[in-house]
Amino acid sequence: MPDHSPVNITACSTSSTSIHVKWRPIPLDHVNGILLGYHVLHRRIDKVNDNVSSVALNSSSLSVELTGLGKYKMYSIQVVARTAVGLGKHSDPLLVRTDEDGM
Repeated sequence: MPDHSPVNITACSTSSTSIHVKWRPIPLDHVNGILLGYHVLHRRIDKVNDNVSSVALNSSSLSVELTGLGKYKMYSIQVVARTAVGLGKHSDPLLVRTDEDGM
């Protein structure tokens, strides 16, 4: 399983209900197997018992648009690579707030 998280992760709000996340792949010498893909984990931080949502992507995907999020809410976002053995090291969390709804 990967012993390094994806690098250069950025996330920015693109609307009141979406966040765009992008990253660079983990260094090849830290994959420790065949890279199968990535998981982008996100959860609202203002909800105490909010479940972590996960979007699974293939190994060639280096970005994702998270949609259907709450309006003007703060989210914690992490990216993790996976091999057949399992998920690797999670990235440090990024905190991003969705936009206010335009009126």
